[in-house]
Amino acid sequence: MVKLYKSKNYSLKDKAEIGFAIGKAYDDMKMPEEASKYLIFSNNQRNLIIILKMKYNFRNYTRIYLVVLKIGFKKTLAEVNLCLFLF
Repeated sequence: MVKLYKSKNYSLKDKAEIGFAIGKAYDDMKMPEEASKYLIFSNNQRNLIIILKMKYNFRNYTRIYLVVLKIGFKKTLAEVNLCLFLF
């Protein structure tokens, strides 16, 4: 598993999941120093992923809000959905 973890072919999410598995394995073998290295790094990666998703979603919601403001609130729901689909 450590070879997989050190490979550069994985996304941040995959690396975090592999790191949690390695950390758990080291913890089961009563090697807390090794376990903590992988668990802390994997936890930081997961937190980074969550923050990036939040920023992406906020950006998209802001764009949708601006589109709705631009077309006005008096439009029908079908027109709003069409604008959001085209957006």
